[in-house]
Amino acid sequence: LFSLAFCQLFDRDKDYMISKNRTHVYAGSLFFEHFHMLHPQTYLTQARAKIPSSFLSKLPENVPVIFNILFSYSHAENDMKTRYTQRYAPKNIIYPEVKGSWATNCFAGEISGSLPIELSDSYVLDKFVPFLKAQMIYGEQESFQEPTSEGRAFESSHLLNLSLPIGVKFESVFGNDQDTFDLMLAYSPDVFRVNPHCTTSLVVTGAAWETKAAPLAR
Repeated sequence: LFSLAFCQLFDRDKDYMISKNRTHVYAGSLFFEHFHMLHPQTYLTQARAKIPSSFLSKLPENVPVIFNILFSYSHAENDMKTRYTQRYAPKNIIYPEVKGSWATNCFAGEISGSLPIELSDSYVLDKFVPFLKAQMIYGEQESFQEPTSEGRAFESSHLLNLSLPIGVKFESVFGNDQDTFDLMLAYSPDVFRVNPHCTTSLVVTGAAWETKAAPLAR
């Protein structure tokens, strides 16, 4: 199975204080799925493994294995308008609205494998599917500067995250195969992560500080 998807998104957000942002996103994904059938009884017999025949006969003759590969890329153009507070401004000085524009790029990849197992002796569950995934995301924000003497300059920053989700999915079919019930349990630990942060400076004075990205719930 091979599939390709593309989308275009528009977004507006503001902090209700001094700034508002408009984002235009282009994103695409490439997906590939491979189905392979394992034959455990045949493999163990040909390998001449010292396994009792009574146990060998209880093993399924065919075990399906599904491998998935997903790659995604997105490019975003951001336009932000900032109106600085007048609280600390000198008398008779009104700061103008400042505009800043920058681009962000994001790459994401996932490799996963699952093992669908039929439960012929169960009255509640028809199938359970253990799965394991490896997910990696890399995002980069380009450096930019607000084009006024009162503006700020932002250095580039990046995010890198590697996670290994593992879990199991339970499936049941009811009502003459017309209704289905799915339950998924998963745990997704981050094994490696680089949080995004950049150096921000005032153009007029050169004063600088570190700006960290807000950690989103994962």
